[in-house]
Amino acid sequence: MFRVIVVQYRMVTPEYFMDIMQPWELAEFANVIEYNNAAGWEQTRSIMYMIAQVNSKKKLSIKDIMKLPWDMENNKSNKEITNEEIAMLQKKAEERIKLMKQQKQTDN
Repeated sequence: MFRVIVVQYRMVTPEYFMDIMQPWELAEFANVIEYNNAAGWEQTRSIMYMIAQVNSKKKLSIKDIMKLPWDMENNKSNKEITNEEIAMLQKKAEERIKLMKQQKQTDN
C-alpha cells in the first residue's frame, strides 16, 4: 500500500503514511484509488466518442464507447435502499464512530 499511496499516486507524504496515518484512513484511501485518474479517463472517453461519432452514421452515446466504473455506480444509486441496508449502514457508522473515539483516547 505504501508504494501505491505514497509513491505512485502521491496522496500523502512518506512521513504521514508511516507515523501519523490511522488504519481507517488507509481504508478510505484504498477506496478512492480507482478514481484518482478519473478526469483523465473521462477526457480519453470524450476523445474516443468524438472520433467514433464523426465516423458513424448512427447516433452514439458516450457510454456506448467506453463504460467506466463510476458509470455503473451511478446506475446503482438509482435503486431504492432496503431497510436491511439502512440497518447495516447504521451499524457500520456506529462501529466507525466507536473506532475513532478509541483512537482519539489512545492519542491523548
